[in-house]
Amino acid sequence: MQRSAWWSSIALEPALLAALVAGATGLLPLPTRAAPGPRAAPAATEVGAAATRSDHPTASLPAPDSAPAADDPLQDVVLSAMKTPTTVQQAPATITVLTGEKIERQGHQTLGDAVATVPGFLPFRYAYGGASAPIARGILFGTLYLLDGLDMYDPAGFPLLTEWLPVELVQRAEITSGPGGVLWGSNSFVGVGNVITKSADDVNGLRAHASVGTATAGQRDQLRTYLMGGTKLLGGWLKLFAHAYYRTWIDRGIEMPVRVIATEGGVVTTERPFVTGGPRSRDFGGSINLGAGPWSLIVHLPRVQRASPIGINAVAPQVNLEEDRLDCSDPTRGALCGARVDADRISRSLRYDIGVRAGILRFRRRLLRERLGLDARAFFADYWIGYKPIIGLVPFGLAPGGLAANELYRSHRVGASVDVDLALPYRTQVLFGGELFYDWLNSYRATLRLEPATLGQLGFACDPAADGRSCTVPLTAASNRLAGGLFANAQHRLLPALTLTAGSRLQLYAGRRALDPVVLFSGAAVWSPSPAWNLKASYAEGFRPPSLVKTDNARVGFLIPGNPELRVERSRALQGQVNTRLVQRREGVRELTLRADYSYTWITDFIAEVGNQFNNVPGIGTHAVELLAQLALTAGHSLSLGYSFNDSAIKDLGKLRSLPNQWFVLQAVFNLWRERLLLNTNLTVTGSLEDPNLIGRTPFGTSRLGRIENGQPVEEPLRISGFTDRYFERVGPQAQWNLGLRYLLVGRRLALFGNAFNVLDARGFEGQGFMDPIANPDIVPAPLRGFSFLAGAETSL
Repeated sequence: MQRSAWWSSIALEPALLAALVAGATGLLPLPTRAAPGPRAAPAATEVGAAATRSDHPTASLPAPDSAPAADDPLQDVVLSAMKTPTTVQQAPATITVLTGEKIERQGHQTLGDAVATVPGFLPFRYAYGGASAPIARGILFGTLYLLDGLDMYDPAGFPLLTEWLPVELVQRAEITSGPGGVLWGSNSFVGVGNVITKSADDVNGLRAHASVGTATAGQRDQLRTYLMGGTKLLGGWLKLFAHAYYRTWIDRGIEMPVRVIATEGGVVTTERPFVTGGPRSRDFGGSINLGAGPWSLIVHLPRVQRASPIGINAVAPQVNLEEDRLDCSDPTRGALCGARVDADRISRSLRYDIGVRAGILRFRRRLLRERLGLDARAFFADYWIGYKPIIGLVPFGLAPGGLAANELYRSHRVGASVDVDLALPYRTQVLFGGELFYDWLNSYRATLRLEPATLGQLGFACDPAADGRSCTVPLTAASNRLAGGLFANAQHRLLPALTLTAGSRLQLYAGRRALDPVVLFSGAAVWSPSPAWNLKASYAEGFRPPSLVKTDNARVGFLIPGNPELRVERSRALQGQVNTRLVQRREGVRELTLRADYSYTWITDFIAEVGNQFNNVPGIGTHAVELLAQLALTAGHSLSLGYSFNDSAIKDLGKLRSLPNQWFVLQAVFNLWRERLLLNTNLTVTGSLEDPNLIGRTPFGTSRLGRIENGQPVEEPLRISGFTDRYFERVGPQAQWNLGLRYLLVGRRLALFGNAFNVLDARGFEGQGFMDPIANPDIVPAPLRGFSFLAGAETSL
């Protein structure tokens, strides 16, 4: 159970939406789309209107005197950089906009897949392919994801929005590369993802979807369906939107090398080169968005129940054992039946249950002739992550029946925030506000299925249950934290082409897990010497308080104990960026733009597992170079190329070798026939890395421990005790190529689509270092999944 904290992030709870499945009838509505055409750069009034629809009804600064030409993607309206409407070009940060339409046209099946195409964000699957989370600037879980303004970084430490949010619900996602602590507060460590979901402004009528196939991560027999709809009443004063979805699948088997279990008297090896998939998994949920004038109410209720083929430390359910065929009603079989290793069948399933209940009540209004904007929110979120059960050990001599546990982490957040923006004379705008929220984590005891005497030998002090075959042990202590923050940010256009921004935040903490005050600063300069050129220089700070699991985990068994003395993690970044429009409206080219940026980020008091306990470790420094080229052609074709370079080093430990130094993403959409037949392609190539692992000093024979040469595991001495020495297994370059076709018909209200994933059927292994600067005792490498395919239909009514 050493990794139960982060592995618990992989599941959601079951439920049936049979009515939804039946109602979808295999067709998804698709909004009518006109062929791409010229788009005027938004004026100040247009910016305000866009903000009213999507996030903040606030005015922007006046447009520069030398306004850029029309049809300019750098003029996309964004809200993340200033909490008020501005453009990508004028924003004092590096921002990439992912609209719902772009995500759909590229064939992305999850928000995480889309975010992983942003330069600086590395696609990464962990927990043996059980979950994924894009890594920003070398830090896993370093990005604050906001869902309609609500911080979705669970107090227990599992930000899973990119994994469970239905991708069709995304109206737009604004991804900021770099810290954003002054405006957004906690957990905006090395990035911010502001996700705005759809409302009745985006869907007028009904839209339905159904698809079948093998999905993106190798699941088989997948069926997915959703239904969403919106309407406006009373002249648009009342807006109603609802969304519901259901998905079911089976995780197909994973090819694994030898798995090893050690005892005091020697080693027991279990040869299972193939792990079966197990029973069905499913996720489901719904969302509503109700608007009444300046008021709005948004509620999200996602849930997933997953039956995984493999768990922590490569332990897999023992789905079928020879002893299962014994007829124990036959008295002559008594001796054999008494020798069964899993008579209670407690190691036969591996289930995860994750759910979220989140709600936001919001009031927005503009006053003083649109010069003053008020945005107030009250919010709550309830998170749970459970194992039903999780398997820690398969059956062997010391532990007949293995070791299985039912566990549950449940955390909560409730609070309120207020943002006020004021447009002042002399081209100055001020934004200020504050937040107050309360996080708490329930105390829990896990139920373990194993004899108490054996548990004692494994390091668990438990309370025996009446059946003598199980007991309970503490997992986490009840904990809480009260957080409050105040911020102010000012933007002034010093010259027609030069804008300066500066801000500061004070964050205070109280409660059981109170922390020292945090003071942050930021500053930026944006210079636009011509409509085709734009340069930015900025300094930004962020922070991440220790999660309540890391401070309050129990000291029991293999669980990583919490450390109440942990300090706040801090990040600081110097950043520079150049935007240029190289070509516009010339010889079949609508637009060719290039963005190049460099940053140096240094992190202090980073929290990692050291000496079987969470501790703050010396700083991490990261050089990052990111390039993004975007080409739009008049024929309706579009291409983009993103390149990322990352070089990280840890003080006193040297290079962070578990990251590739560089990767690139090539995306394209080709208009094969009159904007009705579209081909999309996504190619991601990542460089090699070295996966850190720990080994012990005492050898117990030989086995395959995860070191890979020429793409294959090799035999080497098994060292199971001590775990003091490090070694690195090399994971070579990887290429993932996805293709998709989309055909629009019936007045573009019906779409048929098919997507192929990992077209090259690339195989091999991925790193399991968990992006931790300290190595972990991994003894089995994680194999990549092969080719998969998905097909379906959508319709609009």
